[in-house]
Amino acid sequence: MRNLTILSAAAGCLLATSTAQAGESIWNNAATPQVQSVASTTPVELGVKWCASTPGKLNGIRFYRSAANVGPLTVRHWAPNITLGQFILAASQAVGAAATGWVQVNFPTPINIAEGQTYLAAYHTGSGRYSTTAGYFNGGGYPASTWLRGYADGVEGPASVLRTGALSSTAPATSGAGTNFWVDVDFTPTSLVRTRLTDSCMRPAVKVAADTGAVALGIKFSPKVNGRITGVRFYRGSTASWISYPIHLWTVGGTQLASGTIPVSQNPTSGWVSGAFATPVNVVAGQTYVVAYHTPNGAYSYTHGGLTSGRTGLGGNIEAPANAGVYAYGPAGSFPTGTYLGSDYFVDPIFAPN
Repeated sequence: MRNLTILSAAAGCLLATSTAQAGESIWNNAATPQVQSVASTTPVELGVKWCASTPGKLNGIRFYRSAANVGPLTVRHWAPNITLGQFILAASQAVGAAATGWVQVNFPTPINIAEGQTYLAAYHTGSGRYSTTAGYFNGGGYPASTWLRGYADGVEGPASVLRTGALSSTAPATSGAGTNFWVDVDFTPTSLVRTRLTDSCMRPAVKVAADTGAVALGIKFSPKVNGRITGVRFYRGSTASWISYPIHLWTVGGTQLASGTIPVSQNPTSGWVSGAFATPVNVVAGQTYVVAYHTPNGAYSYTHGGLTSGRTGLGGNIEAPANAGVYAYGPAGSFPTGTYLGSDYFVDPIFAPN
């Protein structure tokens, strides 16, 4: 529950200030900026990058508004166009009321949000006088709700961005240098099942390794409840070429239980890609298994030390032991057993509990 000030997107009139059930947001209403109103009166669009760890709906955009920030104001939501390497406009709404503090503008129709994708929430003010906290993102990602995640500055490029001038079809892209402009979202998950071993909003420290060798990369894991492994997913950092990726499931002793392929059609972009086995494989609580994908030309993603202490998955029904990230150089089908510096290769079983 949080106190909402909801503005009409169409007319800009104040609709309500009340305690009401709201969706997930990054910050609660008790969070406030260090500087309520900057001196600049230059028109500017200010944004923050964000990610949801489950599919859902974006209901609207929130931002902190000072009394001096008189607008005109427009909230906008942007989705990335990976092919072009830039954000494209998804929706926008005008704002007009004089409410201050945290205000929220709902879109007429909620926007579909994909799991694990980086989006950009922004608002434009014609009067400047926006709110800030300098260096907010330089020390790490911002506070995460149950379903929402963010990034330290530099993980997905700049964590906050801006673009000066009048509204245009160009998304804000100039780095905010770690400054928090206090832009937020209102998000409702459409799936409450938490079965991921790796949060889809996590990002590798190295998205594209310089290594070009043929290698299988995987992870050891144990379900805590009986269930089924339906496939494998992994984080693909490179968009240089489109290839098919063999995927496998083994017992911890190396007995192959399933194999399949992530076809070219499933990986036209960077980010998490996935493939399914022809037949799901039953797995037993407490037993250890290995899933992996094979890349013939390296360029994999990794974080050294990411699995030094192991991992408990979202929902707590699947876990990985310490040093669970494994690899094996060689042809497709090679069983990975090697470890290096507790590395996480961002490979994940697709698990469905019984």
